[in-house]
Amino acid sequence: MSCITPSDTFQNLLHILAKEHGISLPDDISASLLARALGQPAAVPDARQYIIKRDGLPPLRFVGWQEAYVISDWVGNRLTCLGLYKTRGGKFVCERDVTDVSFGQEEFLEAKACSTLAEVGEFFGHGDLAKQLYEEASLTIAEDVD
Repeated sequence: MSCITPSDTFQNLLHILAKEHGISLPDDISASLLARALGQPAAVPDARQYIIKRDGLPPLRFVGWQEAYVISDWVGNRLTCLGLYKTRGGKFVCERDVTDVSFGQEEFLEAKACSTLAEVGEFFGHGDLAKQLYEEASLTIAEDVD
């Protein structure tokens, strides 16, 4: 899956709704963050089918929802996209798409189905981009201590 951003129409709609409620938004706010800013539950969109490609493995096919999708800044010749999905059955699907233009454009596609938030944390780690993904998805990935 290639790196994408929400459409201009969607972004404009978010800003119109926020303006009606007297809220100033950053340009890249997501629908879930807007709903939280307005103090309203986010509307649950209809589930759709996704097919997430993986290098060296069969793709993951599922019906569900995209919970969050974040894109890094360019780091050298590399751009990283992280996607988090929730299946209709309640599992998480984690996706990492790294584009490297050092020697032409190469993509490295990795994805995994996870049953727990701990597995999600193991897949994405705890770097800045992963933390941005968790925030957009309203997830708390933490190590529990007794």
